Amino acid sequence: MQLEELLQKIGNYSGITDDSRKVMKNYIFVAIRGIKNDGHDFISDAVKKGAGLVVGEKEIELKTPYLKVPDSREALGQVAAYFYGNPSNRLKVIGVTGTDGKTTTANLIYFMLETAGKKAGLISTLGAKIGNEEVDTGLHVTNRTP
Repeated sequence: MQLEELLQKIGNYSGITDDSRKVMKNYIFVAIRGIKNDGHDFISDAVKKGAGLVVGEKEIELKTPYLKVPDSREALGQVAAYFYGNPSNRLKVIGVTGTDGKTTTANLIYFMLETAGKKAGLISTLGAKIGNEEVDTGLHVTNRTP
């Protein structure tokens, strides 16, 4: 099976995850290599929990259908986007780049859109805002050197 074929059959599956602990019956499990762990090491756990399809980068023999891809992360993005109806196609995105003032500028844009009655979200080094909810993303980083 190729990725394109999978996307055509996506409705046959009940969910997608890259976390073997979250696999349920007929889920697509995508094995991703991480810094500390390799999702390929958890394929057997995902299969035991009922994965209907496994996607990964390694050459593996399974009784469960397996799709070998060059890049699991990229495949996860494509599969999830298709599964959830390509929601990013309905978003307008504004990116802010530069040396200084990105967070301030992003916040100003966010507040202008909100004041104008538009639905807006914000992701910055300080966290994320989605509607009235503030989310700590753990991304408290900057490229500025002391």
